[in-house]
Amino acid sequence: MLRVIKRIMGLLSRGAQLEAASEAAMRQAEGASKAAKTLMNAGGEGEVAELNRKIEELGTELKKTQVDRDTLRKQAESLQNEYDRVSDLLVKYEGGDNVSKKDD
Repeated sequence: MLRVIKRIMGLLSRGAQLEAASEAAMRQAEGASKAAKTLMNAGGEGEVAELNRKIEELGTELKKTQVDRDTLRKQAESLQNEYDRVSDLLVKYEGGDNVSKKDD
């Protein structure tokens, strides 16, 4: 049971890290987009193309991070359900609901 709790804690921690990375990637993409617009207005064709490439790259990275985050959330939910099931079984067996199969 302790392993389940540790695993849940690890998944929740990883989920929080992925959310933070996702938000950072989004802010970075927005910053790159603003920079690209500024350069487009200035007429820097080569730099604009490079920034557009970076925007696409960051967008792809953001999508991947969001998928990873969602996957971890689903895993954490599954682990929570399993933990609840195991806890219920433990309570049931510790509470004396089981019948002793003692031979006389």
